[in-house]
Amino acid sequence: MASPMRALELPMMRRDIEEIRAAREREQATTKESIDRLYTLLEASIGGILVAVLLMAMDKFLGGRRKVTSD
Repeated sequence: MASPMRALELPMMRRDIEEIRAAREREQATTKESIDRLYTLLEASIGGILVAVLLMAMDKFLGGRRKVTSD
């Protein structure tokens, strides 16, 4: 090694690479959590819509069988 600066460059670069890798892993974990939350919200929304449609269909079916008399 010709100079002390050159001797320190490699460990500093390794440290920087490790910091970048750790930051990327944290970002991936955060992104995965966000996607999981959105997926759960989507499931709940679709479930709510299906329940509403089912209730409307039941009301239509049962409501059509009732006879309303006007006296």
